[in-house]
Amino acid sequence: MAEFLVVRLTPDRDSAAHWVAVDEMGGPLGPVSSGPLDGVASEATGRRVIALVPSVHVLRTSVDVPIRGGAKLAQALPFAMEEQLAEDLDRLHFAAGKRLADGRVAVAAVRHEHMQEWQTLFAAADLEPHVMYADGDALGDIPSTAVLLVDGTSATLRDVDGSLAVSDLEDVEAFVDLWLAGKKSHDEDGSVEPVNLLVYGSLEREAVLTALADGWRDRVETLDLKLLADGVLPKLAAQAVSGIGVNLLQGTYARHSDLMRYWPAWRVAAMLLLGLSALVLGVKAAEIYQMKRQERTLDRAIDAAFRYTFPDVGEIVDPRGQLESKLRALGRPGSNSGGGRFLETLQVVASAVASVSSAELEALNYRDGVMELRLKAPNVDTLDQIQKHVRDTSGLTAEIQSANADGDQVLGRLQVKVPGA
Repeated sequence: MAEFLVVRLTPDRDSAAHWVAVDEMGGPLGPVSSGPLDGVASEATGRRVIALVPSVHVLRTSVDVPIRGGAKLAQALPFAMEEQLAEDLDRLHFAAGKRLADGRVAVAAVRHEHMQEWQTLFAAADLEPHVMYADGDALGDIPSTAVLLVDGTSATLRDVDGSLAVSDLEDVEAFVDLWLAGKKSHDEDGSVEPVNLLVYGSLEREAVLTALADGWRDRVETLDLKLLADGVLPKLAAQAVSGIGVNLLQGTYARHSDLMRYWPAWRVAAMLLLGLSALVLGVKAAEIYQMKRQERTLDRAIDAAFRYTFPDVGEIVDPRGQLESKLRALGRPGSNSGGGRFLETLQVVASAVASVSSAELEALNYRDGVMELRLKAPNVDTLDQIQKHVRDTSGLTAEIQSANADGDQVLGRLQVKVPGA
């Protein structure tokens, strides 16, 4: 289950903060803590950090922009809001949220100096928030209901359309009166359009809040007062994890990738993987080198064998093709040359040797129509039988060149010639 650390900055220009850990449903995993921001990093390990910044510094509204998302929308926002702002647009950072039901786009505008200040505070505390919202955005999005948060010395009002307004606590009554006055319709009876108001506050403010609520109750459709025994942060944190509101970390303030954050933990594994890859590549390179050496050795052997068999050959470019060509020339039927009857001669000799089961052919050489055989036979008579078989079954001539004793057998040389050789 995912865990979150919700950190809320105070409006003061210091490093004071409040934080609480919650689960993915917004349930608290511990008590609310307060103190300098540099004491938060230890609790952020393994958790997504959500930053809530003071709404007093953030303008939250909506604009009618027909452009659908992306860089073009970001470029169009300042011009779409130009008439609503009295400040130099170059001093402001704009962030876009979701498109609302009426087709308008939720927008947040904040000074660059505040964004830089907040990012500096978090960086100094070794924290990098995943998202950053105005704390008023964490009041929730309740249909047809405005939410008022009275906290500390300020009050934050989130209107039905998502816009935010902030007032000092001492002026909260007048602040709400002014807001209710703006809700009056233009009907002749001067009636107030239906308004539902939900008020949050701490138990310490119960008496004040009850008195204020009683004064507003007759001017709204419904009013509900909820006192928070554990303070306002658990309430804000429960809504913040749902991803409502406009994330201020866009454009130049967009969050950096997490990859380098995990590098120290994976550095050893990465180095081992790199070493293994280098080893595998080295082994493969050695195998390729060895195979190339063997290929060169085979090429030299093929060249030597080819030239030994065919001394008249010139340049050897394609040994296989040239060998097939030579063999076709040797075995081509109807050739008048001696070389053209190699296969015919070989067939006759094979038949003659096979007719004498006790003889063995040890070597054979053929050149220019002359085939020389080295045979091993039990006696000279066997050689004579082979000679007669060749002579009697073909037009070839056969002659025993030598017959020497080899143990209890005879090693003989037989020469066979085609006519005209």
